[in-house]
Amino acid sequence: MMNFAFKSLALATLICSHAHATNIKQVYLDDKQNVHVVTSTGKDVRITKTGNRTRTQLSSDGETAAWLVNHTWKTDDQSETGADELVIYRHGKTRSIKCEPFIRDY
Repeated sequence: MMNFAFKSLALATLICSHAHATNIKQVYLDDKQNVHVVTSTGKDVRITKTGNRTRTQLSSDGETAAWLVNHTWKTDDQSETGADELVIYRHGKTRSIKCEPFIRDY
């Protein structure tokens, strides 16, 4: 029984330390408006490749990053740019929420 408890504790510690090691330390935009995250281990990972990103934000627990995707609406005589999509990055996966005509804040 003691051996099982020790193995369970060791496994829980390993899982927790791995989850902590992959926390996000920073999220930022590069010169081409692509999103990068920097992990707690210092690894810089580019998440997007197509630009058009703005207003990155990192959650207080360091596990979730979010940003907006810009879109340009054109009419006959003018064009207007604004964000129409919120993207959330967590544990290596992205999910998005589209909202038209635009997103003011999140």
